[in-house]
Amino acid sequence: MKRYILFTALLTIGLFTTVIYTSCTKDKDNDKCKTVVCSNGGVCKDGACSCPPDFTGANCEKLACEVNNTGRVRFSNRSIASTYEVIWDGRNISTIGPGVTTNYLVTNAGQHTLAFKYMDSTNNACTQVQNVQQCASAEYYCTK
Repeated sequence: MKRYILFTALLTIGLFTTVIYTSCTKDKDNDKCKTVVCSNGGVCKDGACSCPPDFTGANCEKLACEVNNTGRVRFSNRSIASTYEVIWDGRNISTIGPGVTTNYLVTNAGQHTLAFKYMDSTNNACTQVQNVQQCASAEYYCTK
């Protein structure tokens, strides 16, 4: 009887060890990210790179602005007392008070029209034509 209990105990331990070893070995062999190298801060998930916002491509190797032909712009009100509506390509995109700078806006590279219009008025404080360069960051401002 003691032999039977000892045999059963050893068999159980042996089977348990085999199952644990096999499951751990299978996980290592099936690691989909084992050979994937993500660049520029990308992280591998299920065999594919998840890229940070400014990068794209299978391995996050390309700047998104190059692929999408975009640049970044922001607007600053450097006046002492005026509040402006920022009109970008004929569309009101923001209202900014004195001393305020907006967050960056991603826009297509190329020529754009910009107007800083006095709040609650039809008069423009500043009007400009801007050429946004691909992958460049620019800040436009008005001081009137």
